[in-house]
Formats: sequence, C-alpha cells, structure tokens
Amino acid sequence: MAYIYISDTTESSVSAYLKGLDTNYSQTIRSLFWKIYEYGSSTVVKSSSEYMSNGISETPERTWSGLDPDTRYEIEAKITNIGGSSDVYL
Repeated sequence: MAYIYISDTTESSVSAYLKGLDTNYSQTIRSLFWKIYEYGSSTVVKSSSEYMSNGISETPERTWSGLDPDTRYEIEAKITNIGGSSDVYL
C-alpha cells in the first residue's frame, strides 16, 4: 500500500516521497501530482508533478522550500494513469 513518507523538515521546507508502490505494475507510465495545502484549508501553496516509472517501490525525494515557519501544512499526492482505474489520493 502506497503512502507519503516525510523524510526531512526544516523551518521553511519539507522533503517527502512515496513508498510502498506496486513494483509489479507495468500497464502505463503513472503521473504523480503533489500539492501542499495550508492545514485545514483548500489553499494550495506549492504544487509539482512528475512521472513514475514502472517497477519502482518508491519515488525520488521531492523538496519544497519557501514555506512559512508559522503555518501548518498538509501534503497530498495524486497518482493517475493507473490502467483505466480511478486516481489514487494519498
């Protein structure tokens, strides 16, 4: 089961990656969309996207900087292009 792993934090940055990906998946190249929200809000403060290769169990680490040290955040990851299945949100 895939999950977001927070690998490092500072006062103004956070680093994370996905772990627990299905290494047997080989139907299509999956797309990964990251969003960082202000906690309890729909305000997106950072976003990025990348492609995920087939056969990997974790993605490369991604770092977002320039965050406000006095604000709480939450991270969302959305995986798309999963062989005709619904998108997965983490």
